[in-house]
Amino acid sequence: MAPMNLHDVSISLFLTTFAALTSILHKASTHDTSRIDPSTARIAPDMLPLTFQIQACARTAISVHERIGGAVPPAGLDYNETTWAELYALIETTVAFFETATREEYAGKDEEMFYWKGGRGEEQSSGGLEYVTGYAIPNFMFHAVTAFGICRMEGVGIGKRDWQGRA
Repeated sequence: MAPMNLHDVSISLFLTTFAALTSILHKASTHDTSRIDPSTARIAPDMLPLTFQIQACARTAISVHERIGGAVPPAGLDYNETTWAELYALIETTVAFFETATREEYAGKDEEMFYWKGGRGEEQSSGGLEYVTGYAIPNFMFHAVTAFGICRMEGVGIGKRDWQGRA
């Protein structure tokens, strides 16, 4: 068996979480559509809405494959989705993007330096392993869990099994 690399650490987590989010969003979109608007649903007034949380997941995951895997991101992404259908399409596009990822593209990238701008525009840099495990995965999971929390707060009947993709 080949040693674990950044592909193993990131891509499977992203794909599993996007599958769970798709199921959760489906339950939310069919729960009481007159009550839940994904472009305004949020946990607190100073937080960004559900749409942003899904966009941030996609943006973060795509950035990993772009930076670490060297892939060209899908054309036409503008991250301005406002409807359930647009959120599903964004997730589908993101998942399809990862279906092209190979372990070889990620091999040896643990120590390579990567540069990016953080959420507030600040310049950041780190080796590949630190970027994936110390920035990208925590950021991705924060927004994924926040999306779950928004749906739960809106009364959608979801729980741990939904999060784990076993509902």
